[in-house]
Order: sequence, then C-alpha cells, then structure tokens
Amino acid sequence: MTTALAQVAAQLATTLATHPTAAPLPAPAASAPTEPTEPAPSAAVLEPDPARRETWRCARHLAAPDPHDGPCGGCGAVRKRMQAQEARQATEAAQKRSEAAQRARSERDACPECDEYGYVLDPYDPAGGSYDPPLRCHHDRPATDRITDDEHRRATQAAAAQPYQRSAATRALIESTRAHLLTRTSTPSTTGHRRRLNPKAWR
Repeated sequence: MTTALAQVAAQLATTLATHPTAAPLPAPAASAPTEPTEPAPSAAVLEPDPARRETWRCARHLAAPDPHDGPCGGCGAVRKRMQAQEARQATEAAQKRSEAAQRARSERDACPECDEYGYVLDPYDPAGGSYDPPLRCHHDRPATDRITDDEHRRATQAAAAQPYQRSAATRALIESTRAHLLTRTSTPSTTGHRRRLNPKAWR
C-alpha cells in the first residue's frame, strides 16, 4: 500500500514538472455579499400622558399594570415630574394672559376713539359720551366707520325680522278667490240636499 502511494505521488510530481502550464484547480467561488438586515423594531416605550393622571407611573407599572401592586419610588418620581410640568404650563398660561391684558390695556389707553372701558365714543356728542347702543372699539378705524357698520347690521336684521309683505295684486287675487269659494259653498243645492263643505265639491 505504501509503495503504491509513493508511485502515485511520483507520477503526479512528474506530470506537474512536465506540464507547468496545467490549469490549476478551480478556486472556490466567493460568496455573494449579503445585504445588511434591519434590526428588529424594539417594543414601544410607554410614556406617561400629562392629560391622564392614571398614567403617571413608571415604565414597569405602565407595561404591566396591576391593581394590587402599589406605586413605587419610580412612580413617585414620574408623578413629581408631571406635577412640575403641569405647574410650569399653568404659570406660562397665566403669564400669556397677563401680557395679553396689558397689551389690550395699552391699546385702549392709546386709542382716541373709545373711553376708559373700551366702548366707542359718540362723535356727535359734545360731552364726549359713549355711543348708544354700546359698541366695543377695535382700535383699528374711526368711530364713525364702526357706527355706520353697526347701523347697517341692525337695519339688515330688522328687515329680515319683518313678515313677508304681499303685493296689491296678490292680495286682490286672494280676496277674489275667497269670495268665489264662499259663493259656491253658500248657494243652496237644487237637489234639496245640503252641499258638503268638502274641497272635492268645489271642483
């Protein structure tokens, strides 16, 4: 067996030496590059809702709520943070309202068309009284324009509130039709029977 292997090895060496340009053995094909796979999306992180006090709890109690499990230190920290945020928002809202009121007060004091309460002055009143009915001043145009627009608006509303006015021709037609119907229903029947006041009998 050993002798046979030695002979095969010698023949292989002789063949390679005789034919140096013999084609080498094919190299293993390189594997195609694989596209990177996206990481699996992690579970959504639960966050406390500032508008719902029952959600002011830690992530563990939000993920697995248990009515028999009382709040922990993490829940207390979340609650304090939400309360601080709520107080800060209330302070900011109050500050905005105060700034808006101060700005409105400044516009009212600088406007020559209204009184100290923000109502339009009557331009035809020598005493400088407020216009009747009271009108809020917008501080953007003269008082006469504001009064004219208000009078036009009230006139339009009064015209719309009035009942429908029939023309003279319509009233005459209605009266003639009524008289004709009364004549037909009041005429005695030639058969001796009383005429029924039925719309079918008017045809």
